[in-house]
Amino acid sequence: MAKSIFISQPDNGSNVMDNSRTRARITRRLKATDFTVLNTSGKTDLRDTLNMMINADMVVFAPGWKDYRRCTIEHMICEEYGLPYFDL
Repeated sequence: MAKSIFISQPDNGSNVMDNSRTRARITRRLKATDFTVLNTSGKTDLRDTLNMMINADMVVFAPGWKDYRRCTIEHMICEEYGLPYFDL
């Protein structure tokens, strides 16, 4: 069974096309592995995204994550609770 990956990426709404391209590029790279990328489209509530994140097998942080509050919160949770993650 494929493992799941949660992608944490900056999403301020102003660069929808850039966000989509970044996500597509990361997804293509991960498809070569035995991981399934979780669909977080339309998830704007932090509670929803955190629920998906803590149930994922791995969390990937897209470039620029350090500049966005939601992403830094997600990163802090990964560190504090020992969730597997890596930064791109």
